Amino acid sequence: MKAKIFEEMYGIPEIKEILIHPAFLSLGIYKHHGKISRLHHVLAVAEMTFSKAKTRNLDVISATRAALLHDLYFYHRKPEKKGHIKMHPVIALQNAIMYFTLNEIEKDAIINHMWPLTRTRPRFKESRLVSSADKASAIIDFRKTAGISMRTVKNRLRRKKAS
Repeated sequence: MKAKIFEEMYGIPEIKEILIHPAFLSLGIYKHHGKISRLHHVLAVAEMTFSKAKTRNLDVISATRAALLHDLYFYHRKPEKKGHIKMHPVIALQNAIMYFTLNEIEKDAIINHMWPLTRTRPRFKESRLVSSADKASAIIDFRKTAGISMRTVKNRLRRKKAS
């Protein structure tokens, strides 16, 4: 994470309240996308979201808060666990509501961050940004874990689509 962006995020009280919360910090013990911690992943998504929301004149605070909370669930995902893609946004939203007061943009972004793998399309530009940043970050996470090139990732995705 870029220190300058993190410092800027940390200086916003509505974002800082998440960054220092014990439940949020506990995401560091969970693996996500291979060897990356879930905390590392959500911070990377938040960094992308924060930067892009600023340049697009969107609600930076709501988008960044949603990015930080989009994977707020407390279990280790097992590869054979069915329904994770559809259920973890619901669980993350329930947990986020338990710890924080959320607005409609934040709720929408958390519950719909897996679109188009889930049914409901994000309603807000900020929600679509979180979803896109999540996909981009996941690709980066898997590349780091597997040590593979972007070309290899693209080829694998094309083959999956074709089958």
